[in-house]
Amino acid sequence: MPYVPNAKITIPKKKPRDLDELLELLFPNHPERQKLARFLLERIHNAEIKRNGFRAEEWLELILEYLGSGELIHYYRVLVEKKTSRTEIHRRIEERAKELGIPFGTAKTNYNIVVKTLQNARMIYKSKNHYKTTKEFSELLCEIAEIWNEWLSQ
Repeated sequence: MPYVPNAKITIPKKKPRDLDELLELLFPNHPERQKLARFLLERIHNAEIKRNGFRAEEWLELILEYLGSGELIHYYRVLVEKKTSRTEIHRRIEERAKELGIPFGTAKTNYNIVVKTLQNARMIYKSKNHYKTTKEFSELLCEIAEIWNEWLSQ
């Protein structure tokens, strides 16, 4: 597991206009992690609308979809249909990605860092093996603003 520092947010000169600019504050100098974080957050949010959230065990398929390799996705689905063990699927996907020159290992590392950072920032949480979004992040920011405003008014 890669080292994941505590979530920190850069205080911007102007407020972020959208989710992409907010993610730039969480993952400065890491555009690939910003893109992956948005991809994951959208997947979690959409899964919450339809069911209980994003199943943590679907991480491999998410990474493959993010990488956008039709060949790897097809290979993954063939292995699933053959009822290949999850460990074996992972090993074979890594091998095939290496043969195709697809940065699967980097994407997997980035995925782990993004998940942990979003959890540390309290933007997502894991419950019963499902990732879900949370309002804790915004509530915490509001509470920080209240403390600051209270102090200013003294």
